[in-house]
Amino acid sequence: MTAVLEHISSTLQRIFGSRNQRLIDAMDPAVERIRPIEKDYASLADEDFPRKTEAFRQRVAEGESLDDLLPEAFALVSAACRRLLGGSGTAPARRSPGTWSPTTCN
Repeated sequence: MTAVLEHISSTLQRIFGSRNQRLIDAMDPAVERIRPIEKDYASLADEDFPRKTEAFRQRVAEGESLDDLLPEAFALVSAACRRLLGGSGTAPARRSPGTWSPTTCN
């Protein structure tokens, strides 16, 4: 019985893809909106990051929806974290204590 269920599950997964792949595919449009913005933000000076954050707050206060702001905000956080991590976008395998923490990206 278990082998039959595994076979059915495997066949359905080949036809429809895994749940994780469907979730990733659903995020593609957002990622495609964020990437060009992140490239623009990569050239910002360090002192421009807090200014951008304040501009986001102002836009929200003026009534702009968070959904509209999300791609830009995510791109800014991503660009800041890449800068903090040395451009790799992933945490270094070994690091000195105190050189990076998740809270430094806030």
